[in-house]
Amino acid sequence: MLEAMTMRQWLPQLKLDLSSFVPRCGNDGCASDHPIWNGLTRRAEGLNVQGSWYCSEACVTQTLEKTFQRLLLSPATAMTKVRHRMPLGLLLMSRGVIQHEQLKTALELQQQHGGRIGEWLCKVANLTQEQVATAVGLQWGCPVFPAASADAECARSVPFHLLETYGMVPVHWVSSARELYVGFNVKVDYTALYAIEQMLDCHTEPCVLADSELNGALQRAREACNQHEIVMDGLDSAEEMTRIVISYAHQVGAASLRFVECGTYIWLRLANTKHSTDLLFRRECSSSNRDRRG
Repeated sequence: MLEAMTMRQWLPQLKLDLSSFVPRCGNDGCASDHPIWNGLTRRAEGLNVQGSWYCSEACVTQTLEKTFQRLLLSPATAMTKVRHRMPLGLLLMSRGVIQHEQLKTALELQQQHGGRIGEWLCKVANLTQEQVATAVGLQWGCPVFPAASADAECARSVPFHLLETYGMVPVHWVSSARELYVGFNVKVDYTALYAIEQMLDCHTEPCVLADSELNGALQRAREACNQHEIVMDGLDSAEEMTRIVISYAHQVGAASLRFVECGTYIWLRLANTKHSTDLLFRRECSSSNRDRRG
């Protein structure tokens, strides 16, 4: 009798302990009648999405469709143009690097032929790219990163298509602080930095590279880029986007999925124990908020 009572007292505690470490499906609409049993027996069959475990393809599908519907209903907008405290030309002139007539000539050439003011100042005032990079760093309050210290492997942490689109390249990783330094040469895009932080679960710090250094780093990144990178345009159906993601998840044997918004893109990363596959869905950007690069 005493033994039976002890068992009756112990069984509820066992159930409580199981529920504390066995994953439950993250889908609120999960139709399973045995969420704890599924967590024990089907854990390897499910998919981890944004840190939550989903017990079946049906539950992943429901969750992704709702997510994509929400994202498609909120049009993507590019980063609006930032007004600096002082334009690049005036900053260089105030520091005695260029003269007023040189700035005036460079502005006239830019108006006639386009391009960036920094490029014209290099030609008109014989500035070096390092001088321009230093001024850009002062505009954004960022350090100028020495190109010789750049780590080519860092660039592989972000899809090359995003690096090329936003004119940036990861250059240094501090593992002890989970901190990633990302180099720019014209402007710092904080939208892209925030997306990288969310995807890689790290802290990002912007820095500035000279034009030739950034272009060289991008070329090296192109040559070493992750081959598991797919870019898709023109999709406006949450159901179609979900079908594509589920299909790729099966192909690569994905164990986890993360996704973030990155300006005009929805960036998804499917990962297994060996490698990851990046999917980029490009959304239409509101024309009123387009930003002219440079």
